[in-house]
Amino acid sequence: MNPTEKSLAETDPPTQVLPRLKLSLFWRTFVLLAMLIVFSSLAWLQLFRTQEYEPRILRNAHQIATVVNLTRTALAHSDAIARVSLLKTLADEEDVSIQIREPNDKVAPFGETAMEKQLVQEMVKRLGEGTVIASSVNEHPGLWIGFSIERDSYWLQMDPERLRPLGGTGWLIWLSFAAALSLSGAAIMAGLINRPLKRLSYAASQVREGHFNTSTLDESAATSEIREVNIDFNRLADRLAKIEQERALMLAGISHDLRTPLARLRLETELSVADTEARANMAADIEQLDAIIGKFLDYARPGEVKLSQVSLQEVIDEGVRRAYLHPENKLRASVLADPAFTRRNTKDNTPCVLHVEMVAGSKVSVDVAAKGGGSENKSKFKMMNPSDNIVDWVVEMLPQMGAGWCPPGMLGIGIGGTAEHCVLLAKQALMEPIDMGPLKARGPQNDIEAMRIEIFDKVNALGIGAQGLGGLSTILDVKIMDAPCHAAGKPVAMIPNCAATRHAHFTLNGSGPAYLEAPKLDEWPKVDWKPDTAAIRVDLDALTPETVASWKQGDRLLLNGKMLTGRDAAHKRITDMLAKGEKLPVSFKGRMIYYVGPVDPVGEEIVGPAGPTTATRMDKFMDMMLEQGLLACVGKAERGPAATQAIAKHKSAYLMAVGGAAYLVARAIKGSKVVGFEDLGMEAIYEFEVQDFPVTVAVDSDGNNVHQLAPAYWQKRIKDEGLLETAG
Repeated sequence: MNPTEKSLAETDPPTQVLPRLKLSLFWRTFVLLAMLIVFSSLAWLQLFRTQEYEPRILRNAHQIATVVNLTRTALAHSDAIARVSLLKTLADEEDVSIQIREPNDKVAPFGETAMEKQLVQEMVKRLGEGTVIASSVNEHPGLWIGFSIERDSYWLQMDPERLRPLGGTGWLIWLSFAAALSLSGAAIMAGLINRPLKRLSYAASQVREGHFNTSTLDESAATSEIREVNIDFNRLADRLAKIEQERALMLAGISHDLRTPLARLRLETELSVADTEARANMAADIEQLDAIIGKFLDYARPGEVKLSQVSLQEVIDEGVRRAYLHPENKLRASVLADPAFTRRNTKDNTPCVLHVEMVAGSKVSVDVAAKGGGSENKSKFKMMNPSDNIVDWVVEMLPQMGAGWCPPGMLGIGIGGTAEHCVLLAKQALMEPIDMGPLKARGPQNDIEAMRIEIFDKVNALGIGAQGLGGLSTILDVKIMDAPCHAAGKPVAMIPNCAATRHAHFTLNGSGPAYLEAPKLDEWPKVDWKPDTAAIRVDLDALTPETVASWKQGDRLLLNGKMLTGRDAAHKRITDMLAKGEKLPVSFKGRMIYYVGPVDPVGEEIVGPAGPTTATRMDKFMDMMLEQGLLACVGKAERGPAATQAIAKHKSAYLMAVGGAAYLVARAIKGSKVVGFEDLGMEAIYEFEVQDFPVTVAVDSDGNNVHQLAPAYWQKRIKDEGLLETAG
């Protein structure tokens, strides 16, 4: 800085920058639009006054002048009697009074505003010079017009409202309505303008924080400019995500490759270098290199590293949360807090159930099993006496479990430990691969393997079969894990599991995340289901009790038309409404109900592939629903004795949609809309339009139950014909 500049800097006061008012885009747009609309309305109002109000007042002035002239003429040419009659008529019918004008009358002139003065001039022009127009005479308000007839002077009094502007509540209401309409319109327009920019701002902030998966914008926006911006932003985010991923993998790989020989070098230094000082210096150099590698790893992590203490439960919950809230995830959240009372949905399937066991080694092996909760709802536990027979208990429990766990499947059995440990053993046992075939081929080598085979054979001999419809294969394997337990008891737990469980396995070694390739769809068998010509087509829109009564257990039907849906929550609300005498949102008379909770669709689906709900959950509502005129219902698995009796009493029917055929069921749904209890989400009452919806008659109008008859039939065949021995 030269001396001159320095001098100026010392003498001139610093310029104060006034703070600018900072408004969000929404409020700025809202204020501008509101001002525009309000001022435009005022301009239109003034135009209305100019174009409509002023001409109307002038016309009224002309009419008043005409009345005055006619009155003057009538008075001048009538006798006394006729004049009295005329004055009375004017007072009664025209609200006009004629009074004598005195010289000492106290007169207040009419015409304060420019408009009123213009009116006075117009009336004087028509009535002649000397005409007096007053707003009050002798302190009596009104429109007073003075005129003369020969040497007599008169006052003509009229209602002054004819010459006053419109007012009162009418204009106030109109202006209030216009203001409200203007403000709401401005708010809507501002919101529409601001919404895509707000989404873009949020997405940009997510990208800035390194959350690329949550920054996807809608590429199907109606506005072409916004759609193009969203598409370009998504491509940019994808590119940045790939760059970030490649950077992290590269740095993590380099760091891992450097730390492995560094660890060996550290060990060799400790064992081979005899000189203490040299060993210490080498160790310090190694630690320095290790610190540099640590910085590489920190740089590989996205965003700023902020370390905080969290529990392993929190870490796993965060992973579950991100997975279920991912935009491409269509699986529903089904974890409820406060399970005994309000049963509030946590909306993200957290918290998860976590079991931790410390094991030796530097790696973590993870097994993931994707399975529904329906099978675990059939779990059994018993604290046995030491002398009780485990095999007999399992064979006793299987028929009580019904078919809601979707056999064929496998049994996980835990023996020993404590009560909670026993159940955990049963759960862990299910993670083992199916190997019953090789086991039976080579023969058992210990007592546990012998028990597995015995349970396998005896359970399949029950003839329960697939979906509880009878057959040779009820289970494909039996898995058993045991642990030492107290001498006074023998805890045993059993968890069934459908064979359709999906598994994934990976190992973490500290070098970074594990990446699993998505399975290729062409590696799966193609599903090309076509309706069986032998199946009976049913028109649900013309369903009658006679048609329902004609169905027999085991019949295969193809449903077409409209059916309702409803599960536990909907049935409970129906119960409460009927108890209060309230009207239901939809009539069930002559209808069919499907026990299902729809999930979000994927691609061209109307609803996602949600399988039918286990029908026994609705058993206690069966009689109530049939009394509402319901003709039939569709669900999964068997019905209990009470529901079967209610169906027979009302000459109804229960149809079964195979649980494993959720994909086929979803394909049959061609239309869907909510018709009741919208606040319940997937538990709401929907109306499905279906085409060739495949079902089997499980309970007919006579109470014949296929889940009771078919297993008994197959059990007898297996025993009499030795089918399992032949198969083995």
